[in-house]
Amino acid sequence: MVRPEDIQRFAGLGVIASIQPGHVPFDRRAAECELGARANRVYPFKQLKDAGTTLVSGADAPIAPPDPIHGIFCAVHRHLPDEKPDRAWYPAECLTVEDSLRAVTCDAAYAVGKESVIGDLAPGKYADFVVLSEDICAVPLRDLMNVKVKATAIGGRFVHGSF
Repeated sequence: MVRPEDIQRFAGLGVIASIQPGHVPFDRRAAECELGARANRVYPFKQLKDAGTTLVSGADAPIAPPDPIHGIFCAVHRHLPDEKPDRAWYPAECLTVEDSLRAVTCDAAYAVGKESVIGDLAPGKYADFVVLSEDICAVPLRDLMNVKVKATAIGGRFVHGSF
């Protein structure tokens, strides 16, 4: 929960906001019940992003599913995969797939001071990556949860699956 006047302060102070999008659909009922009209200040992902705040996304497992595709889905839709789109909670706060992907890769590496060796695929960096069944940035948003991990590589060596 962020006060409106603090949204701009986050970016100005260089705050890195650690977000857990998988909590959004689970927390909405309690937030609305306990916070009333102030519930609109819970998880202001898009406002923070638009203000220039670096977002780092995680799962907070075992509280929320550790699947990063699930987290991306929740950041993009703000409802659970088995719910109807009209269940989006404060849809103006939805992130794009690209912003959500950045929050679990490049910006997460930056947050831990490892952007020179992890976070994206570039010469000289560790080749830690997954191979997905589809381009997560190109599938229709409603189909995000159909994207599956086909393989995982750590240090350039496949440790799971194949492609």
